[in-house]
Amino acid sequence: MLRKQARFVGQVIPRQLTAQERTVIPFNPQDFRYLRFRAIGNLEVDGQNGNGDGFPYQWFEDERPGYGYSSFRGKRAHVEHNCVPPTTPIQMADYSYRPIADVKVGDEVLTHDNRTGKVSETFRNRHEGPMVRIKAMGTIGNLPLTPGHPVWIIPKEEIDRVRYEIDRDGNRVSKLSLEEKKKLFTEYLPKPTFVPAENVRLRDHVVTPFPTDCFVDPEIEDIRYARLLGFYLAEGWACSSRVNRDGSRPVDHVFYAFSNHEPDNVNEVVRNITELGLGKAKVEVSTGLKPGWEGGTLLIQQSCASFTRLAVRHCGRKAKEKRLSRSIMQMPPMWKIAFLDAYFRGDGCRYKGTIAANTASPILASQIRQLVASLGGIVTTGKNMQKAPDSLNGKPDSGRLLPIYTMDLALPVVEQLFPTKRTEGFRSISNQMVTDFGIVSPVSSLDYIDYSDDVCNFEVEGEHSYVASNIVTHNSMEGYAGSIGDLPDCYLNRFMLPPEIPHGLKFADLSPTQRAQVLSVPNQRDGSIEVLMRIDMTMVNRLTHSAKYGRTVENLIRAIDTEQSIGSSMGTDVQYSHCSVCGNEARFANEYCNDLKWKKNGVASVSSNQIRDLLDAGRLRPEWVRHFATRPQDYTEIVNGVNNHNVLMRIAEINHELSFFELSVVARPAYHKGYDLEKIAMDEMLSPSQIGTYTLWTN
Repeated sequence: MLRKQARFVGQVIPRQLTAQERTVIPFNPQDFRYLRFRAIGNLEVDGQNGNGDGFPYQWFEDERPGYGYSSFRGKRAHVEHNCVPPTTPIQMADYSYRPIADVKVGDEVLTHDNRTGKVSETFRNRHEGPMVRIKAMGTIGNLPLTPGHPVWIIPKEEIDRVRYEIDRDGNRVSKLSLEEKKKLFTEYLPKPTFVPAENVRLRDHVVTPFPTDCFVDPEIEDIRYARLLGFYLAEGWACSSRVNRDGSRPVDHVFYAFSNHEPDNVNEVVRNITELGLGKAKVEVSTGLKPGWEGGTLLIQQSCASFTRLAVRHCGRKAKEKRLSRSIMQMPPMWKIAFLDAYFRGDGCRYKGTIAANTASPILASQIRQLVASLGGIVTTGKNMQKAPDSLNGKPDSGRLLPIYTMDLALPVVEQLFPTKRTEGFRSISNQMVTDFGIVSPVSSLDYIDYSDDVCNFEVEGEHSYVASNIVTHNSMEGYAGSIGDLPDCYLNRFMLPPEIPHGLKFADLSPTQRAQVLSVPNQRDGSIEVLMRIDMTMVNRLTHSAKYGRTVENLIRAIDTEQSIGSSMGTDVQYSHCSVCGNEARFANEYCNDLKWKKNGVASVSSNQIRDLLDAGRLRPEWVRHFATRPQDYTEIVNGVNNHNVLMRIAEINHELSFFELSVVARPAYHKGYDLEKIAMDEMLSPSQIGTYTLWTN
């Protein structure tokens, strides 16, 4: 998903209005200012926005809930504090976890598009009342949220529709490779949207991001280090053999404990230690180290201070402290496969059609799930209470119960990731799916709990989202920090149809010839989206006391009351976009072509045949070309010419399937007509019926 957003002066943030709120809009000139805005123009008539973004009119007509022009209607600012408990684990930019109460300004966190964002503000408030508790399949723990806190989901109806379409199209998912499955699910699934937690339902699907960027850390450049660290993560721990004068005990030894049924693993560990020159490896048989292992334990002692520090840095020291560093999470695929193969060889066992592994670290279980997902596979995690030695916590064994976190990897996934492990049998691991935007998992448990304690939240620059308890949520702070109003209603300036075209047809359904006829109608409407903005003076007065927004908001209201022109710029999510020059399709920013990445809104010289190919492929439409061709002769050459002359084309991004999420009041809008059209009832009183649905516009 691609997000288009302007730097805001004041914003409106989505929340569904009730039927009663939609019918009668309260009016008081001391409490509200009403403005009518042209929010966004379309590509067919007015060209693309000044920032190189174009929105085809055919997507304005999209009538699906949450899409098209109707996604503007019935949106209202969030003014409540939407937060989570202080102990909620937040995934940081390096894929580690930290309680939200410990997140500070300047920290970088993981966001919903597998990108990172910097924390600009933190908030801590008191909440007394119900909270929604969400548990997703395959994740560890649950996520309590205030009812209005938005969660990134795909509705269950869309999931059912996609499953039907995949079956209808004859795709045998069980026969596909992991990469083919990922591509298939990404193609069929719609983009997730942010929905308040109180509106989330069972079987709606939430999203967990996973690493997409790769690099090789010089410390583990040799793939044998990845193998050795995998075995260390599964069966190793670090310890100290001496005490310094200051009382510190530096770690300088690594121990690996294997069952006597695992001689191959022992031989590989010893061989890698020797070949890499990582000290001496001493093997001995120990009894009682792991209860229930008949015949004792094969214990490997490795004496190498440098490797011990490396292992602790990348994987942790003891069982409960195990976690993966950013270098491990973002290794290239071959390194990840070698690492995971060693880990599941050391700690995995076959159980009911899966390879199952256990760990005492909830962080490690979540990270292994994300690591496998980055390769296209699915791991289902869970939590059990088992009798485990207290040595996991560095204490003598007392025999008490400790939480153990399980990881189940389906055998077909094992066969594709690790070809040397041939298995038989099959069990579907879950209803989870891997897509380009993350792991998509169904909500398996949903309930309300009473809560009376502190709650926390923070603002993320640019991204406005973070990952809490392995679920993507919106930080929902714009409404509190910078929102000044809401959008009671919206209107689409539909094109007038000529008499020869049957009325009631959508522009998207017309042929190129019919579209040309429509656009040539005298005094044709511009096809733009108009909105009614209600500026809430209660929210404005609250912001005037803010050091960050106070002066700006005061100037904005002064400009409105003195008849100055006000600009607006909308923020929208788009499902995918095409480049106007090369036709490249991108669903995420990292998929942009070089033209859009570095030269957007510029001009490129390309062959006319290249543009004709885009027309034949449907990536461009004839009525769009005139907006991108910089000279009249270029347009004529493309549409009517037969030669392969070079033409000058504007480099623009054509966005498809828009879904509105905010409208900003700005000094200079990207759309050249994006200014307020009129102020309504600023001083004079009007009855509520005069400011109701569709009473502001006429066809």
